[in-house]
Amino acid sequence: VCYIFQAEMLKSLKKFKLGTWISYGETFQTKRESLIATLPLGYADGWKRSLSNKGYVLVQGVRVPIVGNVCMDLTMIDVTDVLNVHVGDEVVCIGKQGADEITASDVAQHALTINYEILTSFTSRIPRCVIPE
Repeated sequence: VCYIFQAEMLKSLKKFKLGTWISYGETFQTKRESLIATLPLGYADGWKRSLSNKGYVLVQGVRVPIVGNVCMDLTMIDVTDVLNVHVGDEVVCIGKQGADEITASDVAQHALTINYEILTSFTSRIPRCVIPE
């Protein structure tokens, strides 16, 4: 059985100029003109705040970085390198999309914890899809 945790869909897309600070606390600054997407996923959902500026998610099978601080209900990702990205595209936080896969152990490594803590931290606000292999 494959467990896919998805952050619903991309909720917004916005272009930012070189040198723009993303999220609160000024912890990430764009190093080029960037297309930043917002996910409806944050630490209130169990997505670890320690993933701020660390870790990845999958969009259209492309591994994209988490940028800025993970907020209570939002996470920002840099989708600049994803061709034809749109609001509504599926985002996979743990699972396989295309030829790439992000495991709970991958997320745990970035969050400096163990995979069990990642999986048991998610709240019921996160949609889950169980796909038999």
